[in-house]
Amino acid sequence: MKNRIAFGAALVASMMALGTAAHAQTGTRHDLDRDGIQNRYDRDRDGDGIRNRRDPRPNVRNVARSARVDRFGPYGDIDRDGIQNRRDHDRDGDGIANKSDPNPNVFNRTRIVRGHDMDGDGIADRSDRDRDGDRVANGRDRFPNDPRRS
Repeated sequence: MKNRIAFGAALVASMMALGTAAHAQTGTRHDLDRDGIQNRYDRDRDGDGIRNRRDPRPNVRNVARSARVDRFGPYGDIDRDGIQNRRDHDRDGDGIANKSDPNPNVFNRTRIVRGHDMDGDGIADRSDRDRDGDRVANGRDRFPNDPRRS
């Protein structure tokens, strides 16, 4: 009987603590997403990138929806490096510049290269501005196929 009472008391105490902690984060004067803006003034209080007016659940972070809403488009940030897509020279963050990347919005994990790739940088020689990898552009390189000479 004593064990049941102790267990019940512990359960009630933990439930009260949990309720207090939850209320502390969702109250009007508190900060749910911990961005320094009180919930009553924060336009996106859960920090998921969806404004409270459009968010079906403004107190719950919608991870899957936020990826679709704020990452794509000219003002989004696909690779989440802090640079907007329209200004980012490598918007998918795979190390291949947008001008040379066949899919600039898709991260090329394996860097599948169609054709020969002399320097192994993941860019086919026909598209590579420096095919031998000596950091001299092919147009300025007297020996564009020899990495030891420029």
